[in-house]
Amino acid sequence: MLAALTAAPAALAAPPHRTTGAAHRAQDAATGARTAPGPARSTGHRRGTLLSVTPLGRQNRAEVAAEARKQGLAAGTARHGVAAYRLIYRTRTPDGRPTTASGLLALPVGTGHRPLPPVVHSHGTLARRGDAPSVAKGPDRAVSVLYASAGRAALAPDYLGLGAGPGRHPYMDARSGASASLDLLRAARSAAPGSAPPSAAPCP
Repeated sequence: MLAALTAAPAALAAPPHRTTGAAHRAQDAATGARTAPGPARSTGHRRGTLLSVTPLGRQNRAEVAAEARKQGLAAGTARHGVAAYRLIYRTRTPDGRPTTASGLLALPVGTGHRPLPPVVHSHGTLARRGDAPSVAKGPDRAVSVLYASAGRAALAPDYLGLGAGPGRHPYMDARSGASASLDLLRAARSAAPGSAPPSAAPCP
């Protein structure tokens, strides 16, 4: 299932002079610098708070296309190299308790500083925690990377209890799946300003 955001590119630009420490870490990672997990960006539990950014590597355009074909995907839209990251962020359980979750952020390389329209790839049923897109080099990561290679800011939530998130996965729980996706968008805006719309502002 894919949920593409349709906000106009101008609306996706970050406010001026608000580059965050997490953004610097993501940018440093894209240029090969070492990135360490960052501290919580709030003293309270605010949904969408970015906790850490971990680089997952880079692929050039040819490598993106080759991996897409390996996963049975059409590779004709691959135009850019891609840098991928695992984000850890704050969210909520189905009953409203604070927790954390992980997700994938994939960004095109070499597109300058123009705003990037975001797209969220929501994976289907996974048998193992380690099959989540921010952990495994499987079809779900390949889909997101292919979107990034086409010039989008691509995100793929692992969902609660999968990937690097704690606890059990609330299978078939639509509410937590939606909130984990929205909170990943909020976290991504801190990691890469311009990748998520202003409407995805943090909420309590």
